Amino acid sequence: MLTACWHYIDQQNGRSITFEYVMLDGVNDKPEHARQLARLMQGHPAKLNLIPSMCFQALGIAVLRPRPF
Repeated sequence: MLTACWHYIDQQNGRSITFEYVMLDGVNDKPEHARQLARLMQGHPAKLNLIPSMCFQALGIAVLRPRPF
């Protein structure tokens, strides 16, 4: 999918693309996950919107509080 995104930037509009990334507490909210995302986007005109998940406690999932990386 990223290949298609980079192709779109190169061939279609020449600007940047924005990715939305939902952070789930204990699943993908660690600094190493942020570094992995940065490596995937390195060298490409892209923006990343990190979205802390606000899960329902009734489902037994803790609420994620934003914290600095």
